[in-house]
Amino acid sequence: MSEDVRYTVAAHEHVGTVAARHGVRDPHWLWNHAANAELKTLRVNPFTLLPGDVITIPVLEPLEAQRATGQTHRFTLEPLDGLLTLKLLDADANPLKNRKAVVRTGTSARPLDPETTRIHEGTTDGDGKITAIVSDFATDGELTLAPADAQEGDDVPPEHRFRLLVTVLPPVNSIAGQRMRLNNLGYFAGYNDRNLRQLRWAIEEFEFDHKLKVTGKSDNPTFFNKLGHVHGDLLPGEKLDLPLVQEPASS
Repeated sequence: MSEDVRYTVAAHEHVGTVAARHGVRDPHWLWNHAANAELKTLRVNPFTLLPGDVITIPVLEPLEAQRATGQTHRFTLEPLDGLLTLKLLDADANPLKNRKAVVRTGTSARPLDPETTRIHEGTTDGDGKITAIVSDFATDGELTLAPADAQEGDDVPPEHRFRLLVTVLPPVNSIAGQRMRLNNLGYFAGYNDRNLRQLRWAIEEFEFDHKLKVTGKSDNPTFFNKLGHVHGDLLPGEKLDLPLVQEPASS
């Protein structure tokens, strides 16, 4: 008799990758399953898990389809893809709007593998946002941004080139998660989790700019909830009423 599987999350994994590895077509079904209610409360965002988190994979019931004999029938499975939304701002936090961009994502272990590589060409909107389709197995990528005056069909080198780390963002109520988000938003919070003085300065700057009481404290829920909403990985109405978590050490 089949039983539920308890899977321990490794580095660079999230609910999408875990679902794909276990044949679950819809990661939201897995995340919203009652067996994972406790983890959902702890992390809120299914794409910001920590190594060591445990996801329960319920037993999958086979689907049946009836078709007439003696005929040809086609069954199609959609690719295991998700959406990656990027918001591009300049040093003064103004949106880089109406800019032609190319988003390439995949895995460094399997470059140009058609199963994991996705290339999206588009234009940032009025808020500086661009959304690209990415494989659930994607771990990294690159964003190139054309000059502001580039016209359709121009063959010009990109003005900016950014490396994308798709699956490394820890929860916002963690030191590493706060450092990464603050750095992404232009508040230099240091290069590693040991540089706590620089992190404190970055928190103070963020709190001041967003009209919060300036504390510089990582364990302040008012701060890290605001950070999650500004960064975009906490949706409107979502809130973390949790203490600062201890995550695996990083370099």
